[in-house]
Amino acid sequence: MSNKAYRLLLKSFDADLSPKEKKQLDTALQESKSLRLEKEQLMLIRQKLNHISHPGFRPYFADRVMSQIQSSKNQYRYDLFFESLKTAFRPLAISVTLLILGLMSYNAIQSDRSFLSALLPMEEATLEQALDPSWIYFVE
Repeated sequence: MSNKAYRLLLKSFDADLSPKEKKQLDTALQESKSLRLEKEQLMLIRQKLNHISHPGFRPYFADRVMSQIQSSKNQYRYDLFFESLKTAFRPLAISVTLLILGLMSYNAIQSDRSFLSALLPMEEATLEQALDPSWIYFVE
């Protein structure tokens, strides 16, 4: 059995052969007993496979699998996007936080007011203002 004859045999199961190819295959089948046996075995296997149905595959199995694959790809894309944002802005957020804390500490040290009142940009309340109920609204 030649390689070319075997390929023609396999092709004959899946596609229509041209008249020339069909003649070549018929000639090879007449001359080779092993090719005829191979054809019978392949036909038997194909017949058995056609009658097998797997009970676990419900309708639209392929669609369900593809939708799960697509959703996992989209989830991965979103995770990748947010991870890249965190990676890009983490150094910026840390440096800005340190800058703000540094400026607040410098302002508190240089001020002649108490440390807490120097940190918060509010003027100190007098006793009269603290006892006045409308002063709370003025501060807000």
